[in-house]
Amino acid sequence: MKKLGYVIRVTKQTQAKEGLNYTLVANRVSPEAVLVSMEIPREGKLKDMSRVTMNIRPILPPSQSRPVSHSPLVYATLQTTENKKGVWNVSFQLASELAERCSVDLLIPKGSREYFSYAVELKEYITDASPAPFLFGAGR
Repeated sequence: MKKLGYVIRVTKQTQAKEGLNYTLVANRVSPEAVLVSMEIPREGKLKDMSRVTMNIRPILPPSQSRPVSHSPLVYATLQTTENKKGVWNVSFQLASELAERCSVDLLIPKGSREYFSYAVELKEYITDASPAPFLFGAGR
């Protein structure tokens, strides 16, 4: 059976080694929510990128018959906008518990039926957002 694609997992620590020039911000704005924003210049290894997807994996204990689950709970194409410089922008919000199991996949076609994908592990980028300043009574 011929493989249809290849996936390389990318973390915050391996992004530069892979030569990927994107900016990813994931702010935990509450115990329940993470806001994600990503800017992806279509240059270098990502110049032929055709799609950005979100993949949320289930939590399943490994077993001998099933060491890793390849069937996601959610797999969705994300809406992108393109600025005047050709940079793609993506933003979305998801529950904190799902953010820990989420990857943002940058898909690059290789031929008519094959692809190459960089699976960016979101959990590596999550930071707690600074609390908003207390504005009650401001301007008195």
